[in-house]
Amino acid sequence: MNMLSVVEKLQCLPGVHIELTSEEGHIQVQASGRNVPLRLVLRASGYPRDVRAAVWQARTNASAEEILTLCAPALTEGSRDWLQKEGIAYLDEQENLFLTADGIYVLREASGKADRSSSPVETNIFRGRAAQVLHSLLHAPERAWQATALAAEAGVASGTAVRVCETLEKMALMEREGRGP
Repeated sequence: MNMLSVVEKLQCLPGVHIELTSEEGHIQVQASGRNVPLRLVLRASGYPRDVRAAVWQARTNASAEEILTLCAPALTEGSRDWLQKEGIAYLDEQENLFLTADGIYVLREASGKADRSSSPVETNIFRGRAAQVLHSLLHAPERAWQATALAAEAGVASGTAVRVCETLEKMALMEREGRGP
């Protein structure tokens, strides 16, 4: 998602006018007789871990009157929920939009299923072989696992164990230490 696509999506809203500013990543939205300065945070990933990191970094450089607006090709439901709770605006290519400012509240959720080509692929860790990996992790929560040992313990392929661990890491439920098997 780039600056031009963000501006195009916002201009499609009724009664909204967009002005580009001289500062990169900033736009001025005019709606309901109000001017709302947005600081756009463009991301390639919409997973909760990546979203939180991007917001934390952007908050250090944002002024108090700017509305942080996270833009990504696809935001997971968990990311959208967290951003709403934090009062941070967002926009993605599936037409999900959230913006709250003085006297303005917009919440637009995409209808139907997301396009699989651009939505994040998540392993369902509660079904099938992936659940076996989760079960092994829950039996020894303090243990430092290697992917191959975890796969052997769960009786699954190493790739399955790695995908479950990556999903848990993206959900901020697991931390990775080091590199390698």
